[in-house]
Amino acid sequence: MKKLCAIILAFLMLLSLAACGSEPAPTVPATNPPQSTAQPAETTKAAQPAESTAANVPADSSAPESQPSAVQALFEGPVLVTTAGQSADGTVAETLLTRAGIECEVIKMAGPDDLAEFKCLVLVAGGSSKGLGQAGIKEEQELARVQELIDAAKGKNIPILALHVGGQTRRGTLSDRFIPDAMDACNAAIIVREGDEDGMMKDILEKNGTPYFYIEKQKEGTDIIKQLFGK
Repeated sequence: MKKLCAIILAFLMLLSLAACGSEPAPTVPATNPPQSTAQPAETTKAAQPAESTAANVPADSSAPESQPSAVQALFEGPVLVTTAGQSADGTVAETLLTRAGIECEVIKMAGPDDLAEFKCLVLVAGGSSKGLGQAGIKEEQELARVQELIDAAKGKNIPILALHVGGQTRRGTLSDRFIPDAMDACNAAIIVREGDEDGMMKDILEKNGTPYFYIEKQKEGTDIIKQLFGK
């Protein structure tokens, strides 16, 4: 009997030991994770905001790329003014030149002989059927007169300044016949921007490498003229 009790007691102890071995291991408190030594990825150049130029002042979008930023003095007075197309814009040119302090004279039907006393020829491009009628000439005759004057000026090394100051009112079938010759022959041009929305004058001038200046209003031409004449 004692032997049986000893066997049962030994069996119970084995069961107790087995139960203890099946208990889960105690959780180890987590230690602070080691600090990462990897540096954060460097922001790429594309992700960085672009550096501002010119102190955040937007560039002047009104000037075409080929328009010179500095105006070189190309002309001197006195100046002969005539229109290419007999428009009334010769008076506008006279006003701008006078305000700029440039001695000038307007001769509507100027010819080669009229160039003798002048050092610059200003061609004001723009046709007028009324002006042609008052002058008693046809379009072909006016075109011939202007070309003869251009040839004479070039023969005498007299520089030519072309103006188109009439805006859209000096564009159309008639005016567009007189504009190309003036723009093609000139040493510089001043153009009221709205008159060249199709870029016709710009294309001629850029093809020839001729400096040109867009203005928004006629009165702005005075400052450009001053610079072109070294005033």
